Amino acid sequence: MSLITELLTLFFKFLKRHLGKLFLMVFFTLCFLFVLFPFSDLGDLVSSQISQMTRNEVNLNFDKMGLNLFPSPRFAFKQVFVEVQNLPPLTAQDLVISPSLSGLISQKPYGSVQAKGLLKGNVDLNVSSGKKSEKGTDRQKIEMTITNVDLQELRRVASLPVLIKGQLNLNSKALADITLVEQPEINELGLIIKNFELQPTTIDLGGFPLSIPGLKLTQLDLKGRLNDGRFFIESGQIGRDRDEVTGTITGFMSMTLMNFGGSVAPQFGNYELSLDLKMKKSFQDKAALFLLLIDNYKKPIADGFQYRVKLSGTQFGPPPRISPLQ
Repeated sequence: MSLITELLTLFFKFLKRHLGKLFLMVFFTLCFLFVLFPFSDLGDLVSSQISQMTRNEVNLNFDKMGLNLFPSPRFAFKQVFVEVQNLPPLTAQDLVISPSLSGLISQKPYGSVQAKGLLKGNVDLNVSSGKKSEKGTDRQKIEMTITNVDLQELRRVASLPVLIKGQLNLNSKALADITLVEQPEINELGLIIKNFELQPTTIDLGGFPLSIPGLKLTQLDLKGRLNDGRFFIESGQIGRDRDEVTGTITGFMSMTLMNFGGSVAPQFGNYELSLDLKMKKSFQDKAALFLLLIDNYKKPIADGFQYRVKLSGTQFGPPPRISPLQ
């Protein structure tokens, strides 16, 4: 017993004498690991691992990478270049990924992602544990904020057939199972497009060319939600007083999100939209052919015409059923 006591006494004397040295050793070790360690040299390794994990469907390249542990784990990337299969390349000035500790423990995709300079705008995404569905399916709470995304860049990525300009802002809160075993619920969605511009173009509708006139809108506001496979437009404000077109839009459209081998795409079904639009004569003149289907539902107003119609159909593409808006 006396030998053990003597050894403990010597150990504590050693700690007291060399405590400062031990502290400095730990401190400089941590500094090297998390401040001085050249994480950017791991770029090729990180890129190859991501490529392997996604079966070469996602390629990620970047100039610099950093790691912070406080106040929470965070990976920061500079000058990011992303290639996703079947999509044009994407770039971002800064990409910050902050995994959740609870998500790491439970092996769930919880955490946040911040991308600056993505599509010339900013995107913030936060994923956390959400309320289970009525069938008992685990769901994630997904909150997304998009600010000042360039519509020209979005058109390029989405391969849209029309030429558009403007800045898109979006806020949404959703409950979703990321494997899409069940359809997601979007309880809140707010969309604002500023300085919207649709350039004159012609699109092909099954061999029938349709000329779309140019249109400029100061702002477009839309609020809606997605429930039971239907997207409801609760309120939509089109344009402002000085624009050629102003009015409102409400209604719904069936929309089912499908998972095709990891790629998510919407499938649209029946729809019913109520339009109350006021058009200045200058726009009505250049869009006369485009407005021919609803020409019987116009009435003259002070500086143009007003259209109050309800459009409905079983799917987008064929001409809709048209009736007057009561």
